[in-house]
Formats: sequence, structure tokens, C-alpha cells
Amino acid sequence: MRVGFYGFGAIGRLAARLALKRGYEVVG
Repeated sequence: MRVGFYGFGAIGRLAARLALKRGYEVVG
């Protein structure tokens, strides 16, 4: 359970970073 939770969080962080990068690129 804990490992899955942390793994999910890591994936979420990666997705958030990619989304932010794309957002900045589109805005810029």
C-alpha cells in the first residue's frame, strides 16, 4: 500500500512537471 502510494505520487509529480513545462512553452 505505502509503496504503491509513493509510486503514484512520483508519477503524479512527473506528470505535473511535464504539464507545467508544456504550459510555459505554450504561454512563452
